[in-house]
Amino acid sequence: TVECILDQDLVDSVKPGDRVQMIGIYRALSGKRAIGQSSGKFHTVILVNNIIKIGIGANKKSLEQSLSANEIKNIKKMAKKKDIFNILAQSIIPSIHGHD
Repeated sequence: TVECILDQDLVDSVKPGDRVQMIGIYRALSGKRAIGQSSGKFHTVILVNNIIKIGIGANKKSLEQSLSANEIKNIKKMAKKKDIFNILAQSIIPSIHGHD
């Protein structure tokens, strides 16, 4: 069993008993005895940053938001370019000063 930590808007997105798919960071946290001391025991948690309901009661909206075949083809084509970082930087952050 792994404890999953959901923050902010993810907290109310699901309820106990829902079947879900979670994406997050798997992290080992140390047990604390007192200030500055560790017990030597670790417990693992998942810091969840995305959650999708699956099965009965799942939103059909998530299926509609998936990528089309044409979009996937364009992404793969862009990924093969050697200057992809510069292309993305120019398209996402052209207005930030110093990124010319």
